[in-house]
Amino acid sequence: MTTLPGYFSRILFLLLPTFSFFANAQDITIKGNIRDAATKSPISYTSIGIINKAYGTVADSLGNFSFVIPKTSINDLDTIVFTRVGYTSIRKTWKDFSKADWNISMVQSAKMLQEVSIKGEKGKMVTYGRTPAKMYLTPKAYKSIPQSDVKGREQATILDIDDNVFLTELNLFLTKNNYTRVAYRVNFYSVNDGLPNKLINSKDIIYETKETRGWKSINLEPYNIHLKGYDKIAVGLQLIDSELAPNDTAKSSFLIASYPSLTKKSYFREKSESEWIPVKSSYLYVNIKANKFKGSTNNANEEHMDALANESASPDHLKLMFGNNPDFANWVDADSGRIYYESYGTGEPLVLLHGNNESMASFREQLIPLSEKFRVIAIDSRGQGNSTDQSNSPYSYELFAKDVIAVMDKAGIKNARIVGWSDGANIGLILAAKYPNRVKKLAAFGANLSPGEDAVKKEVIEIFKARKLDLDNNPSSKIVNEKRLTNMVLEQPNIKLEELGKVEIPVLVMAGQNDVILNSHTKLIAESIKRSTIYIFEGGDHYVPSKQPTQFNKVVLDFLLKR
Repeated sequence: MTTLPGYFSRILFLLLPTFSFFANAQDITIKGNIRDAATKSPISYTSIGIINKAYGTVADSLGNFSFVIPKTSINDLDTIVFTRVGYTSIRKTWKDFSKADWNISMVQSAKMLQEVSIKGEKGKMVTYGRTPAKMYLTPKAYKSIPQSDVKGREQATILDIDDNVFLTELNLFLTKNNYTRVAYRVNFYSVNDGLPNKLINSKDIIYETKETRGWKSINLEPYNIHLKGYDKIAVGLQLIDSELAPNDTAKSSFLIASYPSLTKKSYFREKSESEWIPVKSSYLYVNIKANKFKGSTNNANEEHMDALANESASPDHLKLMFGNNPDFANWVDADSGRIYYESYGTGEPLVLLHGNNESMASFREQLIPLSEKFRVIAIDSRGQGNSTDQSNSPYSYELFAKDVIAVMDKAGIKNARIVGWSDGANIGLILAAKYPNRVKKLAAFGANLSPGEDAVKKEVIEIFKARKLDLDNNPSSKIVNEKRLTNMVLEQPNIKLEELGKVEIPVLVMAGQNDVILNSHTKLIAESIKRSTIYIFEGGDHYVPSKQPTQFNKVVLDFLLKR
């Protein structure tokens, strides 16, 4: 079975089939061109967005743009905004635009800031923001950031600054990615109510690189950015263009890394006019160097890598890094896949197996208590988390079980205890039945033997039937993985009772009282295994490991440690 939140978040951001604006179809495709009203020359990289909605794009270097809006997601009063530094913004309602030619003319505007020269004026060079450290998180470590991506999305961080500074350099850290080229727009905003507010730079700052990993520096001196009277600013990085490696179908994602600080947060937004959304425990790897003029009074603290050094050893820090921790990362090649796993702690081995369309990070609340007692090997199942699959072949629990054996072989593990949740529990049952010498004990939460209504609540099955219909109607080759994972829910597993009857190891069979798996089915699983114990979490649902971690961890540890 699946852990549903991962599916729901992905459903929201799938692109539906596109149709022409004039076809009166489910989706509306908007295409046009943007030019300078006086010179008639193309205006590159103009941002297009709909206020408070996650639709829009960024025009290309020739001023051309195209984006899709679901017809049911826009009404006559919605406002579409075209913005470009150096030009007066265009704002019109959908009603006005829907009758207009989508070839847009923009008029140059007056400068927003006066240029300043600091020649002959000495000041103290200061740094604001996050400086290098060994550890970092990629954006996909945060559930609040959707993983599908198109140009126009923006990340931002808020920095404390002194009240009279001239900006000289911006540094940012690009994470591992599949791009061969990226282009960003750098935006500086005032801050209001703790969020980025009004744009304050008067020149368009575009940064493009083919070296898409590591620290990058942008010289800000030519842009003459003199900030006076600000005690905070927001630095925004908007992805405006990119190129993937040839034949690469990987989902693109934001590229700015963050430090997993317990005290900081960053921000992102889907498009240029959508709302800023805070991302907790995320301190973007962005810093600014500036010339601090005499008379500045704020005395903003300069922050260095040592400031948060003590966090690196804390349990909370490990939990934040879990699933994307370069210090604990390992890989193994298995058939057409590359399986990612992380290893923590010492002692007898314990394997963690997550649910459908999730990752090992779903066990975040279990990591510390389990790694204090065992050597924890957490695995991202094939095509999920950081694990990949290069084929178009269907997925199966038997294939995923083979991947677990491959990881165990690579890690030098003869046999292990296993904790599985949802799909991970199904994999655990197959391992116990087909690889009896590799499993010592199994704690299985939310398992099912079959995909039908005798095992799973009807309303859950209907959700995935509808999802399958949407996916089947989408011709994109980029959603093969989603289709395979959805098919697993509707067609698998197919574990026979006689297979369970052969399982000789101790098995803890668990579920929530209000689980998506029927309680009668959970009892059937327990009754079919010779050395089983059943535990139903009162008031719990399919997400007990994350919602009731204290109770779940105690029940599981009592079982695993029992001789």
